[in-house]
Amino acid sequence: MIKDISIIGAGNLSQSLLYRVKESKAKIKIRLYDKDAKKNILAKKSNILFSTDIDDNISKSNIIIIAVKPDQYKDVCINIKKYKSKSSIVVSLMAGVKINSLTKELGSKTSIIRAMTNINSKYGSATTFMFKNKFCKSNVVNIVKIFFNIFGTSHILKKEIEIDKVTALVGSGPAYFIHFLEGIIQTFKNFGFSESDSNAYAKELFYGTAITCKNEQKSLLKIKNSVVSKGGTTDAALKKLTILKFQDILEKSIKEAYSKAKQLGKNK
Repeated sequence: MIKDISIIGAGNLSQSLLYRVKESKAKIKIRLYDKDAKKNILAKKSNILFSTDIDDNISKSNIIIIAVKPDQYKDVCINIKKYKSKSSIVVSLMAGVKINSLTKELGSKTSIIRAMTNINSKYGSATTFMFKNKFCKSNVVNIVKIFFNIFGTSHILKKEIEIDKVTALVGSGPAYFIHFLEGIIQTFKNFGFSESDSNAYAKELFYGTAITCKNEQKSLLKIKNSVVSKGGTTDAALKKLTILKFQDILEKSIKEAYSKAKQLGKNK
């Protein structure tokens, strides 16, 4: 049963988590830690306990979430180690930082989970992936899964390298979709539509298509082909995307993010 969690770092992802916990009406006490005293405003809005310094209250938390930039993890871990309890479950949302590196700073036999989710957690639509260390027993994993299911769905990975892959695919994923959406918006504008109409029409297009893909029992290929008439307008556009090697561009871009995730791990 999750009654108390601590979140270290009040960035965009943490704010998405905080919003969802509040909206879900889950009865969980939240402790938020951030060096920026101005982030206290987040706590005031959500009835959250806030502190600029990690203290002994963190020992009361079932789950301790580290959501700071990767280059800050050592200092954070030193302070967590001072106050965490033996039963504390440490969950890292940091890209690239390996479990071995975390264990070195937090101490052996610490239950550690590397997790990757995204900003879709704010509205309960995120997919969270997790990789556990050998000290996480089944009941520990279940506790963490129950918590992350508040934000959508959760899955356990068998290999740590897969966390770096989903970092590039899932963690960064919303930005890719938005980047493509921005391109559609710009094309609406180039076609003469106003900025407000372009934004509205493109968002409606993306949202409507996502709903269709989620609810249809057909494969994505069949859904796509239901729009395509041979020799028609959609066919012409898709053929042009193929000529321009859209899939190659997309895959190379995501592989760049994957390489960066692995590089971050090597630097730690």
